[in-house]
Amino acid sequence: MPSMEILWDNFKAEDFVLLAISMDRVTTKKDIPPFIESMRLTFPILTDSWGQTDKRYKLMGVPETYIIDQKGILREKVIGPRDWTLADSVATIVQLLHKQPKSVEAR
Repeated sequence: MPSMEILWDNFKAEDFVLLAISMDRVTTKKDIPPFIESMRLTFPILTDSWGQTDKRYKLMGVPETYIIDQKGILREKVIGPRDWTLADSVATIVQLLHKQPKSVEAR
């Protein structure tokens, strides 16, 4: 999550939204603030104990990342951890922010 915080910090002033979603069935909204504070995170973290995200996107593993463009089109799905400070990770975001998608539409 530290690299996600760096990504958020670098792009939050642009047309960019980063949301983390806790899929843990025992995590509640009251558990999130202490976690955010301990990790020094500033991006939003939501809870989904009912599994709606899983149903919608058919999760394959945790963590999973979905890169969705401004039109709501899924552009990339990443299964497993990723370093969001690496050049290819940043390039993916930059391409979408400047509306130069690197792939065809995927729904």
